[in-house]
Amino acid sequence: MKRAYTDIPEGQIHYRIEGSGEPILLLHMAVSSSDEFSRTMHFLSKKYRAIAIDFLEQAILTRRLTHTRFPTMRGR
Repeated sequence: MKRAYTDIPEGQIHYRIEGSGEPILLLHMAVSSSDEFSRTMHFLSKKYRAIAIDFLEQAILTRRLTHTRFPTMRGR
């Protein structure tokens, strides 16, 4: 499985691609990522060129949550 990025005007989008043949595009749900298609892509790649992208909003959300500090419940 190849993992790469492509540039678009809004930033970079991460994608995964595996196999050859007719392309099939896999779109993840809102709070997920292309990682959920790892096993599926392996199966589909025997007949298709499976492509899974991470939505730009998901990458931005993940980055924000990673750098956000949430208040703790200490002192209660």
